[in-house]
Amino acid sequence: MKGNEYIKMKRIEKGLSLQALSKKCGVSFSRIASLERGEHKILFDNLIKILNGLEASMYDFLNVVGYFPPSYKREDVVAGGGFEPPTFGL
Repeated sequence: MKGNEYIKMKRIEKGLSLQALSKKCGVSFSRIASLERGEHKILFDNLIKILNGLEASMYDFLNVVGYFPPSYKREDVVAGGGFEPPTFGL
């Protein structure tokens, strides 16, 4: 799943309109709409604001968009306050 698809899915799952999410997270309605359509890449600070507005974790976002390989478990990533970034066999 792509990041823009995840954001739209979570927004709909939470029952939020674009306007409601915009007010909740402080990112403009038009920016969220364009991000959901995949027209722009998301800035990290806007991603944090949007995920907070959706009450979604960064771990879940990164996991769903395929950042972590299947062998990673949530406990491995968040235990001890840090993790070794995956190398994907590189």
